[in-house]
Amino acid sequence: MGADVSGDPGGEPTSAGAPPAAARPVKKRAVKKKAAPRPASGGAATAAKQPPVDDAKAAMRGYAVIAVTVGVGVLIFMGGRRGNTAATVDAAKTTTTLSASVSTIDRNAAPSTTRPEQGTTVPPKAPTTSVAPASLKVMVANGVDPAQTIAGPAATKLKGAEYAIAGTTDLTPSGIATSSVYYNPGYQGDATAVAKVLGISPSAVTPMPAQPPTSLNGANVLVVIGKDNA
Repeated sequence: MGADVSGDPGGEPTSAGAPPAAARPVKKRAVKKKAAPRPASGGAATAAKQPPVDDAKAAMRGYAVIAVTVGVGVLIFMGGRRGNTAATVDAAKTTTTLSASVSTIDRNAAPSTTRPEQGTTVPPKAPTTSVAPASLKVMVANGVDPAQTIAGPAATKLKGAEYAIAGTTDLTPSGIATSSVYYNPGYQGDATAVAKVLGISPSAVTPMPAQPPTSLNGANVLVVIGKDNA
């Protein structure tokens, strides 16, 4: 018989009597390991790592914030009210002061002689007398009408004020309308006092003329009674 040919698993013929070839090792396929799933990126990963929230503590923190906010608001409100109250009080004081000042003004009063730079009221200065009434000689003349008794009553009034009468007389010509009080130098204040006793205006007091209308008989003041004081 011919040569025994047998096939091997590889399909190669072997000659008779030859030792069989060694079997080839079978290669095992590597098993791929599945990759572990990657953690999700962003907030999901962070949220997974944060500890659980304590609701009670969070509520307490919220209450504390609200309480502080309310307290600050109350302080600001009270401070504003105090400022407004102080301003109102000051305005009320100013209004009261102005009202008091206005109420003391007398619009009907005569103007005063106040000096603004000094703040004091200076009354009009009256001339001072040089002698006592008993030492002042006064001459009284009737300037209205010699037929009327005019100089005598005026002299009597001056005697009642303790003035010394130098004499009485009637002037010619007569018919004088305005009374006058004449004085020698240095006796202006005395003549003003005499005019006041007789009710004659201070504006009628004037210096003695160089030629008096009558003899003075040593008098320093001459009173001429006119129709306005007859």
